[in-house]
Parts: sequence; structure tokens; C-alpha cells
Amino acid sequence: MGTSPPIVVSPPAEDGVAVWLLKRRHEDLGTMFRAVWDYYIKFYTVFLTFSVAAMGWLLTRDGNDSVPKKIHYVLAIVFIAQSMLTATTSASIALYSRRVGREHARVEGDMLGAVAAPSALIGTGAIPVDLAMWSGWANAVAMLGMSVAWAYIGFVK
Repeated sequence: MGTSPPIVVSPPAEDGVAVWLLKRRHEDLGTMFRAVWDYYIKFYTVFLTFSVAAMGWLLTRDGNDSVPKKIHYVLAIVFIAQSMLTATTSASIALYSRRVGREHARVEGDMLGAVAAPSALIGTGAIPVDLAMWSGWANAVAMLGMSVAWAYIGFVK
């Protein structure tokens, strides 16, 4: 039994490589967009849950079981910082979503080349840019509101 000769695979033509890269980039942009939003939602949910739970815990203490004011200050500082980080992340996600939506549409245009876009592609996109922008900015505003609430609970109340 002899060995078979190695299989030689010739590289695709240059235009074939470009098309393959465009298709790959198109797919990767959509996959990365979904992954980033998945991680962000988990991050946001955890931060918001801890913040609301701590706020509820502080606000429901009765007079006999009061929490020293020092603890209010420490918790307020920690959760203000956390809320500001989350607000910044939310705004970054909104900007990221806009950028990815534009890049995704540009890659689609490059893949179509001179071919007229089918009517189903005109005015639509696989990435929900408007919803993502709204969600990111709305969450940023909400977390800025949480910072204000924490400042009130920690330093005024």
C-alpha cells in the first residue's frame, strides 16, 4: 500500500477571495452584534438587580433596625460608581450598534456590487439599529437616574 500524493488545493481567484471575505465579514458582524448584546444584557441585569436590591434593603429598614449612616455613604458611593459605569457601557453599546449597523449595510452593498438590490432589502436591515440605539440610550439615562437616587438615599435621606 503506497501513500497517496498530497492533495493540492489551488487558491480561489482573487475575486473569489474578496467575495468569501465579504460573506464572512457579513456573517461575523451579525454574530458579534448578537453576542455583544447578549453579554451587555446580562451585565446590565446583574448591575441593576444588585442596585435595586441594595436600595430596597436600605429603604425598608425600620427605626429599630437602622443602618449606620456610614453604611449609607459607602453603599451610595459604590452604587453611584456602578451606575455611572453601567450608564457609560449603555451609551457605548448604543454607539457600537449604530456603527455595526452601518458597516453591515456597507458590506451588503459591496456584496451586491452593481446588481440592483431586491426590494426586500431596500429599507430593511438584519441589525435592528433603531431599537438597539433606543435601548442603549434609554438604559444610560435610567442608570444616571439610579445615580441620582443613590445620591439622595446615601447622602440626603
